[in-house]
Amino acid sequence: MMKTTGACTSVPLVSCDVATLIKPRPPHDIRPAKYLTNPILDPVGNNKQIYASAVVKRGKMQVISFTTTHTVCYNGLNNYIIERSVFMTRWGIIGTGKIARTFATALQGLDNSVTAAVASRTLENAQSFAEEFGFEKAYGSYEELARDESIDIVYIATPMHKHYEDTLLCLENGRNVLCEKSIALNTKQAEEMFARANEKGLFLMEAMWMKMRPAYLKVKQWIKEGRIGDIRYIKADFNNFIPFDKNDRLFKPECGGGALLDLGVYPITFAVALMGEPSSIETHAHIGSCGIDLSNSVTLLYPNGAFASTTSGFEVQNRNNAVIAGDKGSITMGDWFFCSPECTLYDAESRQIEDRLFPPEINGYEYEIREAEKCLAEGLKTSRAVPPEETLTIMRIMDECRKTWGLRFPQEFNS
Repeated sequence: MMKTTGACTSVPLVSCDVATLIKPRPPHDIRPAKYLTNPILDPVGNNKQIYASAVVKRGKMQVISFTTTHTVCYNGLNNYIIERSVFMTRWGIIGTGKIARTFATALQGLDNSVTAAVASRTLENAQSFAEEFGFEKAYGSYEELARDESIDIVYIATPMHKHYEDTLLCLENGRNVLCEKSIALNTKQAEEMFARANEKGLFLMEAMWMKMRPAYLKVKQWIKEGRIGDIRYIKADFNNFIPFDKNDRLFKPECGGGALLDLGVYPITFAVALMGEPSSIETHAHIGSCGIDLSNSVTLLYPNGAFASTTSGFEVQNRNNAVIAGDKGSITMGDWFFCSPECTLYDAESRQIEDRLFPPEINGYEYEIREAEKCLAEGLKTSRAVPPEETLTIMRIMDECRKTWGLRFPQEFNS
């Protein structure tokens, strides 16, 4: 669907015939990346060519939707009315657990997001979730939601070991996907997921919400500006005490359990995003009797002598902050660094230069939602903020860690 906002300006534009641009389509079926036709000149974009994506009726005018920024209305007198416009994105969610509830709360607070459908393993759970968060439809199976052609994008909020299967289900049915982290159990699965999305011409992104948050983006800006010089060392931790429960997915190998894929993915992603792919790694883990890593340490080593030290685990509770040290200064991120609203810049003498605080607008998930919606509106199939290449690098590092520890998931013994 498309929602138009802003004042209108009448512009003569006689280089095209509205009747030949494209046949009318229902508003819910507007897919600008799919239905491109003849280019015309954009009167508000310095003569840049734009493409009509759809024609719908609005009163006595025909509304022609152009790209992601403007709507052009034809009044039948060889004049076109230019409006600013934005796309409404129809979201589906697969899974109704804690993280799905957090995501749905963010969707509710965004003007351009539509809570369109939710699916659970039982219709009762889906209906309860839909009623609480205002979803239009509730499905008692994932397959039904995946086949719903009114859905623009599906958020996969199922347990780790289901990400691969559920993502492929959506892609096979023509749905774009935002998949929770870690995106898969291993590199092989993740590569297949991205390859399938590419084959289908669909969008796929790992939901690494940290990388869209304002504090993280400010840190990247400081580093790009050379405020701390060359990075020599990063420390990042994510240790969250969780009492052992044999029924909890976190402690079950068949569910992709363990600290690495659930918690460690954050500090490793943080380090790789800022320092690049390491030349080698050193890693150790405490493997519990349940067969998963209860705690681990991963050190990323670089050819220039720089390194990143990360830990994650369920056995102790840490403050989970982060430090980035360069040869001209340093940066700290507050407790729970991956979702911290605070970042602080210091000079080489450890004097505070700047302290920034970015409270979330809703709960922090709004930023990754906007990133996915922006990519869809621009017709992108991958995100520049969370590129597949970096996601796959992280998966390779975590695969190497588990190989060193001798930890394999049951699904991998037959692959």
